[in-house]
Amino acid sequence: MLDKYKELLNGLKRETHDSSGSPTLPPLSDEELVEMENRLGYILPEDYRNFLRYLRTHGYFHLASVSYPFVQEQANVEGRIFVFDDNPVNNYFLFIENLSVDPFPASSLRGLRLVRNMEGIEYVGWPEELLPIACDMGNNMICLALSGFHPHAVFWFNSNPNDDNSNIYLVANSFDEFMHLLQKGE
Repeated sequence: MLDKYKELLNGLKRETHDSSGSPTLPPLSDEELVEMENRLGYILPEDYRNFLRYLRTHGYFHLASVSYPFVQEQANVEGRIFVFDDNPVNNYFLFIENLSVDPFPASSLRGLRLVRNMEGIEYVGWPEELLPIACDMGNNMICLALSGFHPHAVFWFNSNPNDDNSNIYLVANSFDEFMHLLQKGE
């Protein structure tokens, strides 16, 4: 089951990193996932749970020059956002920290507090529904909707919205669909 992510990611240039410099952490247990879901107050979609299991087992990674197509619904313009570059500090999939050594007491996910405390978050209208799962070099977030009108859909959160404050764009209807949209940049 987890091999589907290995196959997808091996098709893209990637580098794997371990967060502590020590061997990669053991797989996430169901108990750890439930603990994280209890902290979040939401049940994660199964495809994203499986990805987190894979990610924890294989370390975190960044994808060099990876993009995905999307449509800006407000402008009805097809575009491409380059979400990762060669800098591992700026670009990564967010990953589960060791729950016993949690740098953010309110969260097991790196980046969660950043989005919830972001200046201008009121423009979102429903921030509690969005869980940041990745970030790009412009400090924009790739988010998973945990409830609301599009539960389990993936959105791009523009941290620098236009004058009309449209800063959330639907990217994919599920996490797996998002993963299949990833492609090598030009």
